Amino acid sequence: MTSTLIIDRKRTYKETCNDLYDCYTEYGLLCEYGWNENKSCLCEGSHYWSTQQNKCLRKGEMNDSCDVDYQCHQEIGFVCDKPPGALTKICICAANIYWAKISNCGQRMIQHIVDCINENYATTCLILSTDYMYHMVTIRSFSEKELSFDWFLIDNRALLELPQLSCTFNNNTKYCFGLSIQDSQHSLKLAQFTRKGFHSIENIGGNNRGIAFGLTNINNVTVFVRNSQNTLYHRTIADDEILSPHDIALSLSGDPTCYIQELLTTRQTYCFARNSAFSLTEYAELSAYEWRITQLGYATDQIRDEIAPVCSYVGQLYRYCFAIFENGQIYRIISNSNIWSTWELIDKGQQLQFITQPVFLTSKPLNQSDPDQTCYLFAIDTNNNLQLSTNINCAVSDNFSEWIPISTNLKFKQFDKTFRLRDGNIGVLGIDNQNQLYYMFLDPQTNRFTSPRLAFSVKSEQFRP
Repeated sequence: MTSTLIIDRKRTYKETCNDLYDCYTEYGLLCEYGWNENKSCLCEGSHYWSTQQNKCLRKGEMNDSCDVDYQCHQEIGFVCDKPPGALTKICICAANIYWAKISNCGQRMIQHIVDCINENYATTCLILSTDYMYHMVTIRSFSEKELSFDWFLIDNRALLELPQLSCTFNNNTKYCFGLSIQDSQHSLKLAQFTRKGFHSIENIGGNNRGIAFGLTNINNVTVFVRNSQNTLYHRTIADDEILSPHDIALSLSGDPTCYIQELLTTRQTYCFARNSAFSLTEYAELSAYEWRITQLGYATDQIRDEIAPVCSYVGQLYRYCFAIFENGQIYRIISNSNIWSTWELIDKGQQLQFITQPVFLTSKPLNQSDPDQTCYLFAIDTNNNLQLSTNINCAVSDNFSEWIPISTNLKFKQFDKTFRLRDGNIGVLGIDNQNQLYYMFLDPQTNRFTSPRLAFSVKSEQFRP
């Protein structure tokens, strides 16, 4: 009796696959859903397959050399042509193409970055363009200093009733929560995305206010939101079942932000929101129906905005919250071994005023306590300049630097969404006053953030993450 030996081999371009490692990732191939709903080894949208070099190559931008159109970013208005007087073909802007007209030939005009989620091999962001269409942007990296931005159009107008979304990810499904603007009760809606794209919208609650906040737990997803009486409550989705709502606290005057702190032996859920006196309150989950309520700082503290504060933790010791006070300045409050300090101004010297809440980013994952862990705080001041404050060794010390302006020749209106990729690349996304998308990333060689760069946009087809 003879037996046949089946040799498992990696797949090349356009061959079927089941997961990432079925493909030649060293050639730049990813296992993705194609337009026929089957998973194949494909180049991501900012690259094309070169039969000569047998690998994915980056598509050309303005003035890059080329031989044929597909080597350029056709999707956003570039074609391969020979300008008058030129000796070779290059990628140039085609003036009479639809995407060239609305995208400034290379950059879509962006209204708002709605939400970003770090997934297994990429970060995905929901983005609303100035023509009021939703896009899903997938951020990946192929080398230390090369990031790609795949843009996918979500061709469904139902999402337009949810202009503010908070998204979270669990079991290969993206759950996005928002309050409807098309009914007077501002009912709580759930929009779901699977790996094949937009799935559905359903109504899960009525008569709310503010902005909802979604959070992923081990085996479920929870949304926190205020009702019309300013009571904070939460609803959990477990095994595709939406459980009954449970109240957490009364008399809030601001939106919640929540996180799960994962220490060596414990996991603890915390939520933070502005109370009726405009100071900050912490809500710590003790059980499914019991929360410990702690007022932070003094009752006379006056937090300016109704939008949620920025709260997080670093290592095993420190938990932070940041907020803009009524004087327009950013303050921080810190918990060291569960004992909260009073509020302290980030930079006592400059006393800059800000238009947006800061974004908080750590150089390593939050639960790591390495002594070289660095914390970064970004915010936009009243002159629309992007400012940075840095806290070196922030897992073991609390010492934020003075505000330092970043790229003063650019003016921004949003810079508050972060990405953390599997290969270690981390960065921040924002929009300038010309509605163009920018990004910065942490240079692994210098341990400093790069200056803002345009996030090149590709692939306007139906959403396929």
